[in-house]
Amino acid sequence: SLDRWKQWASSGSETGRSTITQETITDLAGFSKAMKIQVTTADTSLGSTDALAMMQRIEAQDILQFGIGTSNSKTLTLSVYAKAPTGNGTYCMGIAMSGGGHYVEEITVGTSWSRHEINIPATTTSSHATTATGTSTGMQAFIALCAGSARNTATNGAWGSGANIIGTTNQSNFYSSTSNNLWLTGWQLEVGEQATPFEHRSF
Repeated sequence: SLDRWKQWASSGSETGRSTITQETITDLAGFSKAMKIQVTTADTSLGSTDALAMMQRIEAQDILQFGIGTSNSKTLTLSVYAKAPTGNGTYCMGIAMSGGGHYVEEITVGTSWSRHEINIPATTTSSHATTATGTSTGMQAFIALCAGSARNTATNGAWGSGANIIGTTNQSNFYSSTSNNLWLTGWQLEVGEQATPFEHRSF
């Protein structure tokens, strides 16, 4: 999709399909571009291990400063601007660690732009830490698009263990209709208990 973002599939048998485009926007101050996900093929019957999410993978060496799973663990904040013009509901966003730890929180996406923030508390539980090193994937920041019964077992607003868990039982099925689309921009992951203004940086 767009730079550094991928659509992740859990089982490989998901039948929902979508197109992902970079769109010019004029209705959100401070931003000129956004990712648009448009359903092109609906999937109204999810298998238990079916799940799709948009995510960015972060190298292990870049998250060591967070101390996740150690006595030096820090509170994190993940934020994003989102809208769903068709008003199709409750999404789960969060982080997943390569060792199987995950933090998932529900957000309600409306028909106009809104900034969604989740506060990820510090955790000293060792099973939540990454098992990766160096340039291997240490963390995945994501928003779930659909999640079958074996993938929606997360507790809202709490750390948990278990691989490929990306949603709660309230997660909407974005792929329920070809009318559905989701717009995202301004993702930011930072240390601290509150989201700060989005930083536009040139690399």
